[in-house]
Amino acid sequence: MAMAILATVTVFSSCEKMVTDEESVEDRDMSTVTLRASLYNIVAFGTRAVQDIKEYCSHITFAVYDADGKVVKTVEQSQGDSGYGEVTLTLAPATYKLLVLAHSSYGGTPSVTTPANIAFTNSIGYSDTFYYYNDLEVTGKNQALTLELQRAVTMLRFTINDELPSDLTKIRCQWSGASGTLNATTGWGGNATDQVAIYAVDGLTAPLTLRLYTFMRQETGTLNLTVNAYDSSNNVIAERTFTDVPVKNHMVTDFSGNFFSKGESDYSISLKAETEWGVYQDLTF
Repeated sequence: MAMAILATVTVFSSCEKMVTDEESVEDRDMSTVTLRASLYNIVAFGTRAVQDIKEYCSHITFAVYDADGKVVKTVEQSQGDSGYGEVTLTLAPATYKLLVLAHSSYGGTPSVTTPANIAFTNSIGYSDTFYYYNDLEVTGKNQALTLELQRAVTMLRFTINDELPSDLTKIRCQWSGASGTLNATTGWGGNATDQVAIYAVDGLTAPLTLRLYTFMRQETGTLNLTVNAYDSSNNVIAERTFTDVPVKNHMVTDFSGNFFSKGESDYSISLKAETEWGVYQDLTF
């Protein structure tokens, strides 16, 4: 998949100085590279509002890989950190690969040991996720780069319209047909894996909307989704399985209906046009 990647580069000449005997060649040749994560004209899923990535995503990872694919440096940042969304690295002149990953997932930092298999371990649920992956040329002069990240996920917006049981405390969603890992070198999902997301819903009322994020492995596909509802004693009080729910890469699919007072299990499909998103699907179960 072709990746639309924008990098605005400003080069600053470093001040020359005399190299003393105490300075190593490595110290003399090192350069600073300032990286700024940015997101232009990309609308938050399900809204019409353009947001700055530093406000929209709560975690950002910067990772630099050498020519052999080994991690040279990583920096993890969270909202509230000083200088969030920007980092300055000191690197020797060479050609590297640069990964920038922005997300709002909980449950630990995703593994970025290899850019071809970025793994999220998260029982609470995945999030809207953006990334940048491209060459980083360090030439010996100080540089500053503003990097535009692109969306990596597809969202299934699952809405329960009927009244929720009074003893409902959580809902568990498990689905297959896509991936829980990102291959940043291609922009697609990695290996086909089941994903699980668990949502605390105690005290909430209908309509209840759950946002399920996944990494597509091709432009179009289908998800097989099993939804379990639990009471406070962890007993399953309702369960439904939905097969072949159609999804499309980087697109919102609305999937809604009555869950607890279910009637016909078939769903109808309609398409709605959104100016910013093109087309998204509206499904009813």
